[in-house]
Amino acid sequence: VTIGCLLAMVVRYIGSCASSMILYEYTLVDALIYNSTYIPMTMLLNWIAVILLLKPILLINKKYK
Repeated sequence: VTIGCLLAMVVRYIGSCASSMILYEYTLVDALIYNSTYIPMTMLLNWIAVILLLKPILLINKKYK
């Protein structure tokens, strides 16, 4: 689960940087700096949410399987 979350978050970070470079004509460094202001915190919060919800989801899955 952790590896999947990490992979999804890295892909989101790369996509956001590419989008900033294409749409707003930022340089790579500018895009990295801009996206580093908020994406790492959302990555951490999303990972915590997945870890907290994992057990209840597995219990529900087991009940209806």
